[in-house]
Amino acid sequence: AVEAVVGGQVELAGMNGPTSCVVSGEAAAVLAVTGRFAERKQSRLKVSHAFHSLAMDAMLEAFGEVAHSVVFHPPTMPLICGETGLVVDPAVLCTPEHWVRQVRGGVRFADAVVNAEALGVGLFVELGPQAVLCGMAAACVQEEVSFVPTLRQGRGEAESFAQAAGVLWTAKASLDWARLLGDG
Repeated sequence: AVEAVVGGQVELAGMNGPTSCVVSGEAAAVLAVTGRFAERKQSRLKVSHAFHSLAMDAMLEAFGEVAHSVVFHPPTMPLICGETGLVVDPAVLCTPEHWVRQVRGGVRFADAVVNAEALGVGLFVELGPQAVLCGMAAACVQEEVSFVPTLRQGRGEAESFAQAAGVLWTAKASLDWARLLGDG
């Protein structure tokens, strides 16, 4: 559940690791909270909205209407929910309400990584533009686990993806080379 930090204007939006969290909400209130921790490393996320906070409440109904227009299919592999950090029932993933909660609820990224490791996941692949999650996830694990970003800021997409495929192959991941490389 999302926890109110300051008078309902700032909420705990994410627990990303043992020493990393995200607060979200009204800008002045967020600055008041983060100002209390000036000695800690901080960075302001460049986002369009205060996701995972009450600032999203105004769009939830419209988002729910769009989500109700989508045809969902159960996943073919277990998935861990960002809101709970636990494996989620595939039937729940097929409900519009689940996706609406993802916009509003806090993200338990650290718990999700810990629980994935406990289930035997030893190889994580980040599908994102800046490779920031791999570093946060590495701070959450106890065992030797591999983290592979597919894209890196400042590098070409093809080069980054090819490098990721090479790392995955050396980590003994099963890759469909014909599909990856096409005709060449």
